[in-house]
Amino acid sequence: MGLPVAVGAGDVAATVIGAGGLAAGTATAVLGTTCMVGVAHERPIFEPADIGLLFTLPGERWYRAMVNVAGTLNLDWAFNALAPDLAARPDRFAMMTEMIRSVPPGRARPRLPALPVGKRHHRAQGRSRGAGAVLRPVAPA
Repeated sequence: MGLPVAVGAGDVAATVIGAGGLAAGTATAVLGTTCMVGVAHERPIFEPADIGLLFTLPGERWYRAMVNVAGTLNLDWAFNALAPDLAARPDRFAMMTEMIRSVPPGRARPRLPALPVGKRHHRAQGRSRGAGAVLRPVAPA
């Protein structure tokens, strides 16, 4: 019989998938504690050499990204640009998490690309895109 094994996508690939970035030529920005901006390709791209990262994606796609490991400033930008009423609140991440949780699966959800609290949970349900945060694992319905 053997040992059952399951494999899932890492956080970057899951975010690109959830944002709808699988089509070749599609640029996707991943804003989180690390910021990545990249493009999906039909083959591995290694140029320019010795910079950036390359991730495998479903459907024989590759995501070539340039990285800024000081991405938390991007979260500040996202709040200032997309939710200025929340930007100065010290509880803004907890508020956004609760806003995301309050929307039933399959409905449009708030679109903050990533939240650096607890465990990140990436999902695409219905028209939802991107990543939301959860503070504890949630059992499937």
